[in-house]
Amino acid sequence: MHSRFRSVLAVVALAATAAGCTMTYQGNAGHTGAYPVTMKLPLSQAWTASFDGPPSYAVVAGGLAFVTAKGPGSGYGTVLHAIDVQTGHDRWSAPLGATYWWSALATDADTVYAVNYNGLLQAFRAADGTVRWSIQLPGQYSFSSAPTVRDGRLFVGGAGSGGTLYAVDTTNGALLWTVGVANGDNSSPSVSKDTVFVSYACNFTYAFAVSTGALRWHSTPPCSGGGGKTTVYDEQTDSLFVRDVATGAALQLDASTGAVRHSYLLGTAPAIGAHASYVVHGGTLTSVGLSSGLINWNMAGDGTLSTAPIVVGDYVLVGATSGNLYAFDATSGARRWSTNVGASIPGPDEQNVSQPLAGLAQGYGLVFVPTTTGKLIAYKATP
Repeated sequence: MHSRFRSVLAVVALAATAAGCTMTYQGNAGHTGAYPVTMKLPLSQAWTASFDGPPSYAVVAGGLAFVTAKGPGSGYGTVLHAIDVQTGHDRWSAPLGATYWWSALATDADTVYAVNYNGLLQAFRAADGTVRWSIQLPGQYSFSSAPTVRDGRLFVGGAGSGGTLYAVDTTNGALLWTVGVANGDNSSPSVSKDTVFVSYACNFTYAFAVSTGALRWHSTPPCSGGGGKTTVYDEQTDSLFVRDVATGAALQLDASTGAVRHSYLLGTAPAIGAHASYVVHGGTLTSVGLSSGLINWNMAGDGTLSTAPIVVGDYVLVGATSGNLYAFDATSGARRWSTNVGASIPGPDEQNVSQPLAGLAQGYGLVFVPTTTGKLIAYKATP
């Protein structure tokens, strides 16, 4: 692809992010969960969409919210749904098939990319669901990491026999490069302008060149094992956030070298604000200074906070298994608004494939909340 065209795609992606759209899990290619838009409280329910199983996180663009959910009946497979953000009605849907009930999405505004558990990667025209291209990712059979798209490239991990990180051209589905990694599962790549990051068991973390797949650096872990966690890349501090359950370590790294800057609390993928990261651990939301690594405040809510947080303007939004949805002040931690959505709001399951990865999302003045009862509930901000 010509560099000029990639530059145009970059501008489109940045414009979509500025408008409050969601391009992948936790919002953007860095998975920072940050939406630089103004949101006025209180929120009110706009609509509810129902599915045959718990829906995934939403990606949002072109006036549509896209999710995947279990297909009808008792068999395996998921369905991609394109939902009109004004009405909550399906504009179109497409079966994704595959073993188990996992699939995941990314979008770059006019195209939606879906990967299923068996590694079938498809590109759909966002407006009407026309398949633009499809590719069976080679060499692996177990896919459980959400795809990430940036500047005309899509990145996804696969596992089964070792692990593989794939880079795919978004225009035609051609493989640009592949590299072997320690595991390949559960770690959605985070992407800077020139580096793609993944992290697996024991915080075995890799940094590869976006254009070629050349290794920039990797960590040397104290142990080994299966699985991984989605990394978070923060451009403003050039930091990479990694997490590992086996060692209990959650670290803020220098993204250029892999050197440890700070440790933080092990929990969900952290959301990144202007001066702090926000993480849910043990049912509590904690704010940690990006520069200091020190705790600014803790907020328990009702003690059942579950989702990865997102930062929308001046507020940190978090869902709870109790069904409560909260907006906390990003600076002080004070509760500014809450409601009960009527069903449990699941946390992100980054280990299993019994349902798609769940998470909050924002776009077009709406906050999208998946529930365990197979609903996606949209809340609108005060005009």
